[in-house]
Amino acid sequence: MILCNQIWGQALAEHGLPALFRTQKGWGAMRTRMQTTPGPHEGLGVECYAWCTSPLRRYADLVNQWQLIAMIRSGVTAKMTAPFSPKDSEIMGIAADFDTVYLQYGEYQSRMERYWCLRWLEQGGLPYSIHARHLKEGMARIEIIPLHLPIPEFASHPRMTRAKIEIMEIDLLDLSAKARVLELETSSSETSTEAEGDLPE
Repeated sequence: MILCNQIWGQALAEHGLPALFRTQKGWGAMRTRMQTTPGPHEGLGVECYAWCTSPLRRYADLVNQWQLIAMIRSGVTAKMTAPFSPKDSEIMGIAADFDTVYLQYGEYQSRMERYWCLRWLEQGGLPYSIHARHLKEGMARIEIIPLHLPIPEFASHPRMTRAKIEIMEIDLLDLSAKARVLELETSSSETSTEAEGDLPE
């Protein structure tokens, strides 16, 4: 699918047809976005990329297939017959709306996943012991489920430090949990002794 989306996106670009191109460059909240002109997708390592292979699942793919059909039928004159011409305000609006809706969908999916992860932990009975790894600034990832939790005791330890933690409380309304470190796993006895001194009573 990636190869098809790259080839078809390049074909649309070469014919000068606007489409819903998926681009990724730089950093920040809008690093990955939809635009009507071609651009590189750094994550995939391609110069041009357009979602085209799932028209039943994504409206963006359907729009791009309309443009592709016009390109196949009309060739070099496709700009005159395609549903969307260059600088068409309608397709620009579709691109902008897509990014807004896609962001909302991503946030909803993230909250839903977090809810079910917390429910899974809760079903094990509290307090619940499990292993986690430190990511950065006291944020940890539970090892066997896709759940991130703030654990302030981790903040002074290196990235990927592994520890046995205890989930003490879970609030399913605000999707939060309170956790503490029970035991740090480290190859250095000195570091282990120092870390244990930071554990709560």
